[in-house]
This record gives sequence, C-alpha cells and structure tokens, in this order.
Amino acid sequence: MAVLMTTASLIVPFAVVGAFVLALVLYIGWVRLFGPRFIDYEGTLVIAESPSAAIGRVERAVSTQPDYTYRRVGADRLEVIHSSIEPDLYASEPSAELAEAFLDMLRVTASPVATGTEVRLAGRAEPRLINAVRTELGHARMPRLQQPAWMRRG
Repeated sequence: MAVLMTTASLIVPFAVVGAFVLALVLYIGWVRLFGPRFIDYEGTLVIAESPSAAIGRVERAVSTQPDYTYRRVGADRLEVIHSSIEPDLYASEPSAELAEAFLDMLRVTASPVATGTEVRLAGRAEPRLINAVRTELGHARMPRLQQPAWMRRG
C-alpha cells in the first residue's frame, strides 16, 4: 500500500522551511543595515614630517574613533584593529597566533623618501576611520616639491 501524503501534511514542512528562510533573510538585512561597513583600502600619502611624527598623527586620529585600537610594531609601523580589546601598544613584532587573523585590520607603514615620509595605508576598515586618518595626515606639512608655486617660500 502506498501512503499518500495529504496537502495538510505537506504544509507543515514547507512552513518550517519558509520560516527559517524568512528569519535568515531578515538577519542578513539587519546586518547589512546596522552592521559596520568595511571597505578594502590601499593608498599612499607623502608628507614632510618624520616617520615617527606621521605614526603619531595616525595614533591621534585612531584614538578619537570608538571601537578602534592600535598597536605599534616597530618604530615605523602601526596596526589598527576594529576591536574593544586593548592590545599591547608597543610590541616589537606581531604576535604569531594573531598574524593575519584579523580581516578588519588597517596597516600603516611610514618610510622615509627623498621628499619627506611616505605613509602607506593598506587593509580593511570603516570609511570613517580612513577619513579620520587621511584628514589628520592632511594637516601635516606637504613636501616642498608637492606644494603649489604660490605656497613656496624663497
């Protein structure tokens, strides 16, 4: 004898699956609307200050942003992490168990060049953090070669 399923017995499994799919869609929508929006960013700025002064400017910009912490790795490198956990601020090298583990980390490297200091930003962060860092670095003096002619003295 073949057992025939009635429409009433088919409705229950479809209702359960439908409720699960609806809950998943609502969760995804909520995260997209109210969750942090990270972007991949890679950029370079050149300023007329020392590498340590440039890193100091980035530290100042990060300290004003909620939910972001930073840690120095050497004298000319900074790692900015989206976290409420306070890392070791003056580490000599990245910790091995956390190396490349953060998807939302912005790496800042300052290296001297002929015209000043090249500051390289690379990684993943919210646009508000990237704008704050770029604005703070924008307050630094520009290298003489990048200044417009009307700004040069002598």
